[in-house]
Amino acid sequence: MWLRERVKLTAVARGAAKADRYVRGGLLLNVYTGEIHPAQVAISGERIAYVGVRDDMVGPRTEIIDAAGRTLVPGYIEPHAHPWNLASPAALARHVLPLGTTTIFGDTLTVYELGGLGGFETAAAALARGPLKFYWLIRPHGQSRTEDEARRFPVGAIRRMLGNPWAAAIGEVTRWPDVLAGRRDLLERLALAPAAGKRIEGHTAGAGPEKLAGLAAAGISSDHEPITASEALDRARQGIALMLRQSSLRPDLRGLLAPFVKAGAFGRLMLTTDGSTPAFVAQHGFVDNLVRLALEEGVPPVEAYRMVTLNPASYYGKDADLGGIAPGRYADILLLEDLLEPRPAAVIARGRLVARAGRLLARVPEPPWRRIFATGRARFDRTWRSARSGRAICTRRCSIGGAPGSPPRPSPASAPRWTASPRPSRPTTRSWRSAGGARRWPAPSIGCCA
Repeated sequence: MWLRERVKLTAVARGAAKADRYVRGGLLLNVYTGEIHPAQVAISGERIAYVGVRDDMVGPRTEIIDAAGRTLVPGYIEPHAHPWNLASPAALARHVLPLGTTTIFGDTLTVYELGGLGGFETAAAALARGPLKFYWLIRPHGQSRTEDEARRFPVGAIRRMLGNPWAAAIGEVTRWPDVLAGRRDLLERLALAPAAGKRIEGHTAGAGPEKLAGLAAAGISSDHEPITASEALDRARQGIALMLRQSSLRPDLRGLLAPFVKAGAFGRLMLTTDGSTPAFVAQHGFVDNLVRLALEEGVPPVEAYRMVTLNPASYYGKDADLGGIAPGRYADILLLEDLLEPRPAAVIARGRLVARAGRLLARVPEPPWRRIFATGRARFDRTWRSARSGRAICTRRCSIGGAPGSPPRPSPASAPRWTASPRPSRPTTRSWRSAGGARRWPAPSIGCCA
């Protein structure tokens, strides 16, 4: 596969074969040199074959994408996301692709805990076929310590998941006190990452400077948890790569950027939305919003765009595939009307035009949730009783106090912000609508809805 692909790419670059697509007439933001210069981009399959001024690889069947008056920037990368928060990863992809995000590094705790090793592998394989690339952060433990953790997170399963081609790191390691204490059972799991040539992604909330030194010594290489400028500097001084956060939980980005803007030194800073809710993303945007805030805080445009492209790609060792517009990389290209407006006019992902003017053009299918969440434990296949109303809640067929398959009927006093929008002909597929009614998000088919 690699050999055939590279033979074709080099042939297109020489002009000996014709490109599938050719982006013509734009200015290119070069994240490698900091320049902005005219460039044409030839695409073969999913990857860039050529960047330059020639057009001898354009043939009668080559699709021309007009970029006149536009600036080309690499597709945005989210380095630390929880793509299972009230929506499935595929639903998230459908929403954020038109906003310019073409790659997500996502947490695996939900899919592994409920679907097991097989569920993770099935989900990863299904999502790998979509236009938005998902790389995975392999959890080495649960959120809190339990007596059966060795059974739930065996070394063999973690090693196998790390061997998946879409696995990028172990993380996030939320139990940093255990790491600092040198708990051997946890360190044995973390050791699998460097053995596989991959990172250990941290979560060091509350750790002071002296403790951070020990965590860095243990191999923790990044963190997204600083909530003040001083905490961000403490981590950067220990060599820990920073993912500065703006999310529904912690909207801290403006303050976190302040010392770096003042010093004019941005190094390898990255930006993240972390576990933002669908409502927050619908209101503010996704990675495009991070770039907008950085620009407003005085970050130079080249540095702001590097924070969401080349920097995360380089951190995860994926810069040969991601993070820039250059030959051999995935053809993830955004067409911007203005560098000061990071929401793109058009989005190319994996070599195809997938969105234009905020409208998704590509298909992003849902994974086979029935096979991924196949056990009764995962599907919550039991009846519960509401402490407030005393009504039976039959999770086998998504009903609350009604006939099997009927939509939930929350009382006005306990009505959630997200209200069910059922599709009677397909009871296993539901969507959730924000309180304002402006956006619909397909919910993850976890539990009996799978």
